[in-house]
Amino acid sequence: MRQQITPYESMPTTIILTHTGNSGDTKSYNFIDGSIRYYESVLKNAFTYTLFDNMGDGRVRISYNRPALDLSNYINGAKTLKSGDSLYIEETISNIKIYFIEDSTIEIILKSAKTE
Repeated sequence: MRQQITPYESMPTTIILTHTGNSGDTKSYNFIDGSIRYYESVLKNAFTYTLFDNMGDGRVRISYNRPALDLSNYINGAKTLKSGDSLYIEETISNIKIYFIEDSTIEIILKSAKTE
């Protein structure tokens, strides 16, 4: 008898998160501690492919895998995205921190590595 495989078992996981923040706000995501619910699932895995898209009118500062960084001032290891900018990262990411320099909206698309 052939085992039925659902699309989630045969394809990489893709997650889309959108967050709107005001100037001075900080948003942190920890993907491996089980604190994030995405629809009916609890996220407990890192992601290999990440795209940040600043869809708002303001600037944001982003860091990953360095949750202790203070992003309120410029710092090496963080990337500032202006309105309309995108940032693609192909590296294992377990946490993200976003600082809103100005009011803006950021979309994050995360995709795990395909398991064979």
